[in-house]
Amino acid sequence: MSLLVGLVADPLPGLAADIDAGRFSGTESASLASVTASLGHIVHALEEAGVSPAVTQAAKNTVDAAVSAGHEGDSAARLAEFLGRGHTDRDPQAAG
Repeated sequence: MSLLVGLVADPLPGLAADIDAGRFSGTESASLASVTASLGHIVHALEEAGVSPAVTQAAKNTVDAAVSAGHEGDSAARLAEFLGRGHTDRDPQAAG
């Protein structure tokens, strides 16, 4: 469990600094295009295991919306700004 906590907590100070400075480039970390692909794999694995992917799917929908808005090359720091503009986890495919 402590390993998982470290995986989540360790990058937070750097992420917070990037958000505060308005640095959203995905060149030094995973781009949102990569994040959404990874989340897609996790959703599929959860479904295959018979576990509800609802929370992960909601996160993927938010990242998908940011990608659809042209932020595919940005880092996860972009999500703070993107969500701050009132975007939600609505399914971007349903908006068509």
